[in-house]
Amino acid sequence: MEAADQAKGTEAREKAKSRQNELASEGVLGPFFPTLNGGEEKAGKQVAFGHAAAQCIRCHKVGSSGGVLGPDLSKVASRLSPSKLLESLVDPQAQLTEGYGLLVATLKDGSTVTGSITQATSENYQLQTSNGKESTLDRSLIASQILTSPMPPAATILSKREIRDLIAFLSTLR
Repeated sequence: MEAADQAKGTEAREKAKSRQNELASEGVLGPFFPTLNGGEEKAGKQVAFGHAAAQCIRCHKVGSSGGVLGPDLSKVASRLSPSKLLESLVDPQAQLTEGYGLLVATLKDGSTVTGSITQATSENYQLQTSNGKESTLDRSLIASQILTSPMPPAATILSKREIRDLIAFLSTLR
């Protein structure tokens, strides 16, 4: 599609545009379906470990390298299919990994609690506040909650080619 989109002849560009419109009608992930195949694992590893804007490794751990704010990606391919990896990259709010994300909770007493979820059980959340303090919040005290992922949508940072390569790399992590 990249080559057709930049072709000198109008026929190839028109076909690429038509295909892009068709994919766009498939929902938020549609335009990214072509990224599910053909990526280069080595280039994807460079995106994960060295992309200046994405900084994946700053929050995610792969092997012994990386951060702990996001889920450990060391064996992500044993948990997620390539299409779920794509969803996690393009629409990180779609499904949060248990124990990760940001919580804004309104308690039954009217107060508000916010923090990064470091651990979650059916009974409580372990939270870290923005000032670094750890606390436990009993879920039975919550009147309403909003859970969000701090991860930005990859499409705002990475090209489709980079997303394709990153999926190829992540798909090898078993």
